[in-house]
Parts: sequence; structure tokens; C-alpha cells
Amino acid sequence: QNLRQIARSFRIGRQEDAHEFARYLIEAMQEASLKSGRVKSGTPAADTTFVYQAFQGRLRSQVTCLSCKYQSNTYDPFLDLSLEISKAPSVDKALAHFTAIEVLDGQNKYQC
Repeated sequence: QNLRQIARSFRIGRQEDAHEFARYLIEAMQEASLKSGRVKSGTPAADTTFVYQAFQGRLRSQVTCLSCKYQSNTYDPFLDLSLEISKAPSVDKALAHFTAIEVLDGQNKYQC
């Protein structure tokens, strides 16, 4: 019964993804925190809960034009990162791969 309060689709005895469970758990903790503080989801105050202070980060995506060297920065909030740990010998290596510089070319090429 308590498991269904976190995620309605989860069932006892079924194999579930640990990452999926963690996402549902963080979301459930955030919702409980919002209810206790009478804060509405999606408002700036929602970002000040303990859950967001503990788990939220900002991911910077930076694109640099190879011609004029202009840099465009985008900041996106996140509560978790999906790392390819099965293809890396360690979490540090997976994080390094996740944050590695990527050259955009062809149809993905940055246009000034």
C-alpha cells in the first residue's frame, strides 16, 4: 500500500527500475513538502523546498561558434542525471563522458 503512494504503477513482487523509483520518490517527497507548506507546484516558491535544495541542480549547455567564437549558454534545472554507467568503468568516467565536449557538424552544426 505504501509503495502505491509513491508510484501507482509499481506493484509488490514486480521488478522495477531503481532510477524510475528514485524519480517517483523525489517527486512524492516534493509533493508532500509542497502540501505541508501550502505551496503550489510550478511557482517560484516550489523551488525552495528541502527536496529541491537537496536534489536540484542546473545543467549548463554551452555552444561555441567555431567561426566567430560566440558562446550561447543555456541553463536547465534537473533533479537527476541519466549516466551511461554500463559503458563506463566507473561513475567518474560516466560523468566525464556525459560532460564531454561535442563538436556539432552537419545538420547539427551551430548557425550564427
